Amino acid sequence: MQQVMRVARATFVAMLLMVGVAAHADETANHVTDQELSDAKCAIGMEKFLPGDYYYCLGAQNYGTQHTEAAQRFFKEAAGWAS
Repeated sequence: MQQVMRVARATFVAMLLMVGVAAHADETANHVTDQELSDAKCAIGMEKFLPGDYYYCLGAQNYGTQHTEAAQRFFKEAAGWAS
């Protein structure tokens, strides 16, 4: 009986691992393109309530349009707000 329980537990753990790996594979397959980044809509006025998110959004927009210096400046500002 103990051996059956061990096999059942091992099977259950193996199934959990397979589900976790499959879920991770689905997440990594969705890459954001530069065009999608540049099309991001940053709500004006959001910087008053969520400044880290706002500056991160601006950084993503600038990165998507290949303005890396401006993107770096906005990402640093977002990091200063712990975003």
